[in-house]
Amino acid sequence: MIFLIGVDHRFQYANDDSDMSAIELFRRYLKEQAAKLQVVLIAEEFSREALINSRASSSTAKNIAESICIEHRFCDPDSSERKALGIPRKRENGQNNFQMREKFWFDKIADKIDEPIIFICGNDHLESFKEKVINEGCEVEVLQPNIRTRF
Repeated sequence: MIFLIGVDHRFQYANDDSDMSAIELFRRYLKEQAAKLQVVLIAEEFSREALINSRASSSTAKNIAESICIEHRFCDPDSSERKALGIPRKRENGQNNFQMREKFWFDKIADKIDEPIIFICGNDHLESFKEKVINEGCEVEVLQPNIRTRF
């Protein structure tokens, strides 16, 4: 079972500009859900490169996973992986990169799809990634559809 959480990406990291009280609420929520659902993996649409570009030292999801001793995975391709796979940056030549990126994400978690997983993605991807997961024959449940600037 894959449990989806749609977020504003600002919840995925903390830097000098972050609303720390909102991030702390998200951290508590994520930790509670992971324990309640007995997940074995917290995965996210994020990469180490995105973390650096966000001027952050760690991801919220990675910190939670480590604190409860479960696996964490960054699932978004970095710029070199995007180039190698032919995934355009955002919108290039009028083409959306969602399908290619979402396939990449699914491939990153495919070995765990028979176990409970939390997957965090941007709000804009929630419905299309949910459809991708269903089309792959997996069970999916949306836990939070649209976490924006305040949790």
